[in-house]
Amino acid sequence: MGAGAGFQRGAVYRGTVCPHRPEFFKGARNHHAPNTVYLTSSLVISWLFAKSITNAANLGHSFGLVGGVAYAGYYLSFVVAGFVLVAMRTKGGYRSIHHFLETKFGRGRWLCLRG
Repeated sequence: MGAGAGFQRGAVYRGTVCPHRPEFFKGARNHHAPNTVYLTSSLVISWLFAKSITNAANLGHSFGLVGGVAYAGYYLSFVVAGFVLVAMRTKGGYRSIHHFLETKFGRGRWLCLRG
């Protein structure tokens, strides 16, 4: 263990990183336990990230660097979609994807596209 890790561990144990925050370590806020929705949401998000890391590792193992880069490209698509949605709202004046589809293709096709 390096000197930096020892310092960090000591700072956490002494409470200097989170001073006066015992709820951080006890999982409570204002002496109230979190409700089931928050706990379940946290669990699902943690599982998704863990599964994502496993998928990236498996693709890297099976296909080498190309597999890992391909999986990173999948996450890049979320960023690109975010930029597209922001542009649709700001430049296009659309309120939602549904509004865009209805405006471009009409109500009948919008109903077919929404499934």
